[in-house]
Amino acid sequence: MQHDSATPQAVLWTGQPSVFGNLEVEPPGSITYVFDETLKKNVWRYHKPADSRSYRCESRNIRVNGYAYKWQKNKTYQIKWKSKITKIDSNYGDFVIFQWKSYPNGLQNYPILMTAVRDEVRFIYIDTAGKWHTLWTRKTLDGEWNSYCLTIHLSDEDQTGWIELKYNDVIQLIGGVEKFYGRTLDGSNEPKWGVYNRDNPAHEMEQYIGELEVSTV
Repeated sequence: MQHDSATPQAVLWTGQPSVFGNLEVEPPGSITYVFDETLKKNVWRYHKPADSRSYRCESRNIRVNGYAYKWQKNKTYQIKWKSKITKIDSNYGDFVIFQWKSYPNGLQNYPILMTAVRDEVRFIYIDTAGKWHTLWTRKTLDGEWNSYCLTIHLSDEDQTGWIELKYNDVIQLIGGVEKFYGRTLDGSNEPKWGVYNRDNPAHEMEQYIGELEVSTV
């Protein structure tokens, strides 16, 4: 299924060292910048060892010209990255790998989540009543690199906010449509990459993230 979605106009940010808003990681977890033999470049490793109390290992937001970026209402952004999860097809559990997080918590708390659930990745939209809607799922394997491209038009109204998702460079149907309409701005929102599971933190969680890029559209 090929489709030409919105075309990026200007690269706003790339995910090199010292460009996240901040890092949210608790001991014994770590966020490191390491060389990947498959991509032949450095990538981010988010690693939370098995620990019953530590549940978060994430980077929060992006930093542009030295300052944490303020995402703007009525603008359209394209967020691209590659992801490799080291334990997903191993009856491994459920954890969050990407958040479009609300600050403060707002009506939705996180309008968009991506989770790793045993042998698949799930794309979830949360509405203003706090209900979760699984819009897309895809089977994947341990140690497999996959690319994501999320285009978001920011609006605090259901009728004018929208989302598109590309997976491995192919536009996906989310909720049965190529462009899903919904409220995408819940107060102030920021992207978070990494691993997170507050409900069941005891097991190890790990994700590698590469080729991060944010563009305006």
